[in-house]
Amino acid sequence: MQKLPHKTRKVRPIKDAIQLAKHPLNFLRSIIKETDNAPLVPFMVGPMRSFLINDPALIRQLLNSYDVFEKTTINYNEGRQMFKNGIVFSNSDEWRHNRKALNPAFHKQAIEGYISIFSKRGKALASWWRTQGPTAPTNIYSTFVNTTMDITLDVFFAKDFAPEEKEKVARGIDDMLAWTQKRLLRGGLKLPSFIPTPENLAIRKARNGFNEVLTRILNDQSHHSESDDKITMVDLLLKSPSYFGGPMTFDQIAAEVNSIMLAGTETTASVLTWMFVELARQPGLVQRLKAEIHEVIKPGEVITAEKLRKLPLCRQTVNETLRLYPPAWMLMRSNAKEAMLGDYTFKKRTTFYFSAYLQHTNPAIWLSPEKFDPDRFSPERFTPGQKDHFIPFSLGPRKCVGEEFAMLEAMTLMAETIPYFKWSLMTDSLPELDFNATIRPKAKNGKYEVMMLIDQDSSAAVTSSND
Repeated sequence: MQKLPHKTRKVRPIKDAIQLAKHPLNFLRSIIKETDNAPLVPFMVGPMRSFLINDPALIRQLLNSYDVFEKTTINYNEGRQMFKNGIVFSNSDEWRHNRKALNPAFHKQAIEGYISIFSKRGKALASWWRTQGPTAPTNIYSTFVNTTMDITLDVFFAKDFAPEEKEKVARGIDDMLAWTQKRLLRGGLKLPSFIPTPENLAIRKARNGFNEVLTRILNDQSHHSESDDKITMVDLLLKSPSYFGGPMTFDQIAAEVNSIMLAGTETTASVLTWMFVELARQPGLVQRLKAEIHEVIKPGEVITAEKLRKLPLCRQTVNETLRLYPPAWMLMRSNAKEAMLGDYTFKKRTTFYFSAYLQHTNPAIWLSPEKFDPDRFSPERFTPGQKDHFIPFSLGPRKCVGEEFAMLEAMTLMAETIPYFKWSLMTDSLPELDFNATIRPKAKNGKYEVMMLIDQDSSAAVTSSND
């Protein structure tokens, strides 16, 4: 490997690993400062040679070279063991095959067809908020988790689930995600799964609860009729050939369901939660959003993709939330063989980290980066340089397939709720940003929650058409 440019740093395998595990964001910021903002910053995680990529051009090269820099790092290996080898975790030819199988479900026309589902669940959320009343504290994080869970299940299975089934799916994913993070923080150390430790038993329970629901659905021939004109994601998977030949097995379908549920529930719920936290602090922005939505979507009108495209401030607000609170705030890749990145050659099994959050809050790129300002994404202000530093859905061939799905989902839920409510935080202090697998809102009691008071907006001319 050629000598790295700029001021380098002395790697400290034990100390680096401990600091990364305890305070990942603080550690990454500190080594950037220590190396005078170098584009490649070396550190060690135990025996693993690692580099933080602090340059958008190198990040782009890494992500475009997805056959060289693969998802074989410890976080993806742990994720594969927990969630199976779906589209999020698979590599190379198997990933290409999985992506091809799911492409029809994320085609532009298919995604626009999901807007009716987004709208239905948005109306249900608004109705539930009305029943709570203005004095009942509401955990908006859990309500958005439930809403995005319902949307994902609707898209996958096109049927209603019993509350206990949804609980098994939601709890299973949440618990498996939590155990994955705990294992990562201790370097992947664990006892074999067949040993009945409390950890292994808890993981088995979470996985079994999820699989129990999925098994019943896949065996239930009534979940879709050949006469139906709506094709669900599971229908596509059931009809897709396996990468290994023959039809897809239960485990392969479960892996894809795991991946989409993981990517489509927790991440979108976190973004919506942080958005409403910020909007609670900016009543002027809320009034602008209400006016924009009322101008384009009259009460009782069906929400369409064409109408959503006429809501630029809504889209800018989603983008600004993704900038300050990117769900996939830090990602990793590794090379299976010696490889070039920029002008430098790296030995095989080098681990590369890159952080959307650090790119999104770089003061050299973004004016007042800690300020929530959706207008920075207006056509007049959003610059090519900022575009290079804006990577909430990653980049390259493996860019998140659900980007537009998530955007239209968030905007539809905004249109169904923002015009008809006003909300306020229960405390003056913001929730803690918990830099975990995603950026979750953590209250002082240690729970993932944001308590708000939600009241109907008496100034709104009309209420939702669902009443």
